[in-house]
Amino acid sequence: MSAPDVDATGPEDSAPARRTSAARLAAVLVAVLVGALVAGTVIYTRGGFSEAGGLGETVIGEGGSYAETDFTRSAPGDCLTWNDDAAETPTKVPCTEPHRFEVAGTVNTAQFPGSEFGLDAPAPTPERYAELRDEHCGVIVERYLGGGLDPQGRFAVGLMFPSKAQWDRGARVLRCGIEQPGPGGVHQEFAGRVADSDQSFAWPDGTCIGIDDATRKPTAEPVNCAEPHAFQTTGVVDLSQRFGARDSGRPWPSVADQNQYLQTICPNRTNRFFGGVQKFRETTLNVQWSVISEVSWNTGSRRVACYVALPDRGGFAKLVGDAREQVLINGKIPTPPAQGPPGRALPTPVPLPPGYSPNDQEVPAPGRLRRRTPVAVKMSDADFEILVGEALDLLPAELMNAMDNVVIMIEPYNPENRNLLGLYTGVALTERTHDYAGFLPDTIEIYREIILSICRTPDEVREQVAVTVLHEIGHHFGIDDHWLEEHGWG
Repeated sequence: MSAPDVDATGPEDSAPARRTSAARLAAVLVAVLVGALVAGTVIYTRGGFSEAGGLGETVIGEGGSYAETDFTRSAPGDCLTWNDDAAETPTKVPCTEPHRFEVAGTVNTAQFPGSEFGLDAPAPTPERYAELRDEHCGVIVERYLGGGLDPQGRFAVGLMFPSKAQWDRGARVLRCGIEQPGPGGVHQEFAGRVADSDQSFAWPDGTCIGIDDATRKPTAEPVNCAEPHAFQTTGVVDLSQRFGARDSGRPWPSVADQNQYLQTICPNRTNRFFGGVQKFRETTLNVQWSVISEVSWNTGSRRVACYVALPDRGGFAKLVGDAREQVLINGKIPTPPAQGPPGRALPTPVPLPPGYSPNDQEVPAPGRLRRRTPVAVKMSDADFEILVGEALDLLPAELMNAMDNVVIMIEPYNPENRNLLGLYTGVALTERTHDYAGFLPDTIEIYREIILSICRTPDEVREQVAVTVLHEIGHHFGIDDHWLEEHGWG
């Protein structure tokens, strides 16, 4: 007999072909741990997540009879859906509407050599269907999307097959396609064609992601926060705003570039999520985030997740509870550590320029003072965050790599001194000794409303943000105000 008939062509309105990605390369999804462990990384692959593959607890097509149905008539480019209690009767819907399966191609097993799929042959077992999916559907989906399925994203290759009654009456054509696996093997609904969708994971803020007890790795399945989990999300960041949309043609930003951008945004998103930096500090968790690998970037994925977690023994600590209320870390209530090492002295007070008087409530610490002007610039929080990211881009790579245990946060103003443009609090790298370990991160705070209040144009804001950010980073490296002022960063 001839080779199996594999059809991955679709109607004119089917998913457009994308440029060929590096899908065959070994791909990993890197989660960069910052906060108390800026240089730490955890690497985990898509294989670490649960894959339903269309062959979970639900048997699609089971219980129907072999008559022409939307399933047997479906062609590449069609989208199918079903109710949870009626999986045996999938129906075709426009792909713009919520659905559970996008057909990418067909496999006619009647054309396979031998008698395994002959007219008198019994229906394959679920295990055999899984083998057929793995043998044929990956290639079909890759061809259908032009190589554009993100191996680390929320979608997976799936297989739909005839019900036993249909099989017994001669139905032999299988459907390969794309699905979005959910908890317990349930197929989640999604809208839009996969080729036109951002395939990256994007959970709602506050979502808790399960943990594998054996590996201490995330399962990628949302769970009730009262159950054991690896991390809790605090925000989603769309990298297209900084590095280019999926159709921009811009190249993949390196992990270092993504980290520079996200190390400002994610701490601020997290502070807002908790309702303030102090509430977050009390959890003792770290601010962390995912980054996009090159293979995922080439498929159009652009979103990353900010989340809170704690590294533990090569994986994640087991969290129980909503971190905004009360969280247990490996079964224990967290105890916030001291702010700094024993015997640490207060930093040098701020040297004030002539004509300024110190605020009665001012806390002695290196900081940037504002100059006064009656004009203020209006700017969104997101645009201001981008300017802080641009300021970090001015740093040479060797300096960025040398920064250790420090987070940059954006606040409206300093409640104790509203003249400050920025403030560094912590133990400078030059003051750390061999026993420096286990302490909360140093902080660099940039005061958005104060900077905007002294600037007349967006360009002035950009310049002032850059000066303030680099000034405070200078304190992290142990540089005093006198040197910074002499070199134009005062």
